[in-house]
Amino acid sequence: MPEDSRTPQDLPSESASGIHDKLPAVSEAMISRFAHDIKSPLSAIGMNLEFALGELQRHPSNDALRGALEDSRLAGAKALRLVADIQDVLRYEAGCLVANRAVVRLDSLVEQVVHSRQAEARTRRLDVSVVGELAPLPVDGEMFERVVASLLEYVFRATRPGGRITFHLRDGGQVQIDLTSDGFPPSPEDRRTLFDREPKGKRGLGLYFCHAAVDAHGGVLAYVEGVGIRLVLAR
Repeated sequence: MPEDSRTPQDLPSESASGIHDKLPAVSEAMISRFAHDIKSPLSAIGMNLEFALGELQRHPSNDALRGALEDSRLAGAKALRLVADIQDVLRYEAGCLVANRAVVRLDSLVEQVVHSRQAEARTRRLDVSVVGELAPLPVDGEMFERVVASLLEYVFRATRPGGRITFHLRDGGQVQIDLTSDGFPPSPEDRRTLFDREPKGKRGLGLYFCHAAVDAHGGVLAYVEGVGIRLVLAR
């Protein structure tokens, strides 16, 4: 195998360890460049799809085309979110993930994310609602929007058609957000590893990103038996 094509897994353990030790020092610059490169075309796709959807609103013609364009817009938005998630996970791994806090209405943020997914919820025949209110809290709003979207995406996949998904918001000495569903609960082993770096089963990076983002805020994210997913932040 040519030397240039080898990965850390292909190298002897000492060499792989050395590469791993150096990785945080180079990751930030490389990830930023990668993110910049991939965000530009994805943003262009999103803008063009927005334009096409606007034209369809003014000149209705084809429902199938409208649905395809809407799916493309959502896919582009998800791809951009995933790029940001990868950036944050690698910063977290390197110990340099920082939450850019500003005062945010988390209840409004949750409602906005739920509203943006209502079309998908209708397709899946799911009833999604938000119950309760939260006073303003200093958090990284952009990061938390991605947390809520990733949690909701996971629960969408785990809930049977016709099911109900609810965000329960509670405020007091601490902020508590419970995400409940009448869908399929994770297995006991999955519950223990749900937000781990290398969870059991075929799950993407989304839930580990959620753990990293909540941890960067000094909060706790866990699966609670009989409740569902619970997110807690101190005031």
